[in-house]
Amino acid sequence: MKNLYKSSHLAICFNSPHAFTKPSRHTHTDMYEICYCLKGDKKFVIGDQTYTLNNASLLLINKNTAHGFEHNRNSDACCLHFSREFLGGEIIEACSKFNILNIFSGEKIFYDFSRNIYLKIQIENKIKAILHEIKTDTVSLYKMRNYIIDILLLIHAFNNNQEKSGSKMSAIIKFISENHHDNINLNYISMKFGINYKTLSKNFISTTGMKFSHYLNQLRIEKSKKILESSGQSIISVCFESGYNDLAHFNKVFKKLTGISPGRYKKAVCPDKQMPDKCEFEQK
Repeated sequence: MKNLYKSSHLAICFNSPHAFTKPSRHTHTDMYEICYCLKGDKKFVIGDQTYTLNNASLLLINKNTAHGFEHNRNSDACCLHFSREFLGGEIIEACSKFNILNIFSGEKIFYDFSRNIYLKIQIENKIKAILHEIKTDTVSLYKMRNYIIDILLLIHAFNNNQEKSGSKMSAIIKFISENHHDNINLNYISMKFGINYKTLSKNFISTTGMKFSHYLNQLRIEKSKKILESSGQSIISVCFESGYNDLAHFNKVFKKLTGISPGRYKKAVCPDKQMPDKCEFEQK
C-alpha cells in the first residue's frame, strides 16, 4: 500500500503498481482503520480470520489491532487510518447520541453490501471524494473528516436497519439479489410474498433507500460490469445474461449509471479480452 497522505492523526493508503508491502503483521497505534476495495479484491488477516474484500464489502480494524494483508497489484484498495482526536474527540461524542467509534469494538467488523446497492454507492462515493480531495492543491482536512464521519454513520444506520428489518423484507431482498436476472417486477414480488403493492413499495424504499426499478437496475448493471471485466463475451450476450431483453435499453441504463457505454467500459477494463461484437449496438 502506498501512502497518499499522512499526518499524526490521519493517513490514507492506496494500492498502486509500485506499492510496497508492509510486514505480514503490523498495528497502528491509537489509529482506527476503514478498508475498502474499489476494484478487484484484497485479503486481510486479523487473528486467525481471513477477510476477502471486494467492491461490495468493507472491513473495520480497531486501534492497536495486529493485522496483515495479501499484496495484490490488481486491486484498487483504499485504507483510511484516523485517530479519535481527528474526528473531534470529546466534542463530537458530546454532540452525538452515541459514540460512532464503538462499531470498531463490536462483533461485526466485516460488511457485505452486495444486497444493499444504495449503501454501497454512498460509501464508495465518500471514498472517492476523499481520494479526489487529496489530489487538490489545498487539501481540506475538514472535508475528509466529514466524509469519514459520514461513512461511520452509514455503517451505524446499516446496523440499526439490520436489527429492525423484518424477516420478510430480508427474504425479499435476498430473492431479488438471487433472481435479478429474471423477468421480475414489484407486482410479481408483492403477489409472491403476499404483501400489498403500495405497502411493499413504501417498505422497499425505506429499507434500501431507492425505488425497486432503480435497485434492480443497479444489481443488473453491477453484474454486467463483472461479466465484462472477467470474460470476452459480446455486449449482447452480457445484456441478456444480466436480465435485459432489449439491447438499446441495456446500453441506455448502463451509460446512465456508469457514465460510459458498455462497449467503452469493456475496452477500458479488458483490452486483452476483446471479441468482435457482430450484434452490438451502442447508444451514441
